[in-house]
Amino acid sequence: ENPVNRAYNGWYGRTPIVCRGLAIGLAACYAFSWMLDLRGALAAVPFYVVRRYQLWRLVLAPCVGNSLLGSIVALFVVGDGVGPRLEQSLGSVRMVWLVLSATPAIFGGFCLLCYVAALAGHPTAVLADASGCWGLVLALVTLECLSAPEATRRLLCIPINVPRERYPLALLLLFSLFSGPDLSLALGVAFGYADHNGYLEKLKPSPQTVARAEASVVFSGLARDSAFVAARNALGAAAWVPLNADAADWGADPEAPEGQRMRRGNPLSAMLDSMRNSFPQS
Repeated sequence: ENPVNRAYNGWYGRTPIVCRGLAIGLAACYAFSWMLDLRGALAAVPFYVVRRYQLWRLVLAPCVGNSLLGSIVALFVVGDGVGPRLEQSLGSVRMVWLVLSATPAIFGGFCLLCYVAALAGHPTAVLADASGCWGLVLALVTLECLSAPEATRRLLCIPINVPRERYPLALLLLFSLFSGPDLSLALGVAFGYADHNGYLEKLKPSPQTVARAEASVVFSGLARDSAFVAARNALGAAAWVPLNADAADWGADPEAPEGQRMRRGNPLSAMLDSMRNSFPQS
């Protein structure tokens, strides 16, 4: 079997269905952007959202405006690290709610603040645009970081350990230093903190709503997939509990070979481990 195909099949089989779909969709959107640039039609521009009622921009803006490097890192985060842990903790239906609520909240907040700036004497602010998946990615990273049990985390490749409560802010500051301030990224972090601190609790689906959704036509077909995480199988806080004493591995199957388990640390290492185990060993 082709080693790359084996690595893909291993990732496909172990990744929860929502995160798997997000990762594949993100890769497809970036590939499609080489053929047709839809940023003008899908980016969140306050004037078009408010005055032209083009509300689809609030949901589809993450599909455009992604760079190659940004897309690759986002794929690791959503498809092989942060995303799967969140979905194992929440369940697939609640993960869908999280994505579908965070995206319009982030870009809707962007439009609102741009109109506030316009009222404050900067009329061109309504023509600003926001796009890209990193606002959503930082919202997921914030939620995962605040829910994880580690006291500190290393700030990417920088040898600095940051308290987990401040890690999303440190990450936002680091991104701002390299690429300049980005309001949508700040709103993504703000959404994560608001959700974790319970400010959005009334907007979350109740257990009864989740059960009805899982029994609906839309989710009943997805529920037949082994990667679907039903509410009754969601791990909650246990999604962050390691399966062995050295806190290295985690996953649904404790008897799986070590190379096929997810790694708790760097999501990049999880993908590299999967690919490494796909090649014949001498």
